[in-house]
Amino acid sequence: MELHPVVVHFAIGLVLISIVFDIFAILTGRKSLEDAAIWTIVFGTIAVIVAAVTGIAEAKELSKEGAIPPKAISLLKTHRNIGLLLMLIVPMLAGLRIFAHVKKESFLKIVYIVIAVIIALALAYQGNIGGKLVYKYGLGIETMKGH
Repeated sequence: MELHPVVVHFAIGLVLISIVFDIFAILTGRKSLEDAAIWTIVFGTIAVIVAAVTGIAEAKELSKEGAIPPKAISLLKTHRNIGLLLMLIVPMLAGLRIFAHVKKESFLKIVYIVIAVIIALALAYQGNIGGKLVYKYGLGIETMKGH
């Protein structure tokens, strides 16, 4: 079973919804939304790490099978590099969010949201590249024999 396509959706979704929860927590002052934001960025961080690890493993498997078209190699390397960068940056983002919560610093929460939106854009770009690898180049798609 290929885990990468499943996990990436959790990575993107959890990080994005964490930002939404935080924005609404600031606007409404509801602690429950802030708690939800913290938990979703923590689980989003785990999902980002798992997505990067499973993506690298699946790319290696595809490479062994000779299933990577030459035209896709450069894009796959970009996808890998962004994934590795996100695997390092998102845990730091989660750490900043937890630190802001513990210190009860509103300014740090705003700084976190600005950085988180930038990272969310990087996640969206990363997902776009992944989509191209699948739908344009057919990576990870098993063809139906005889059809």
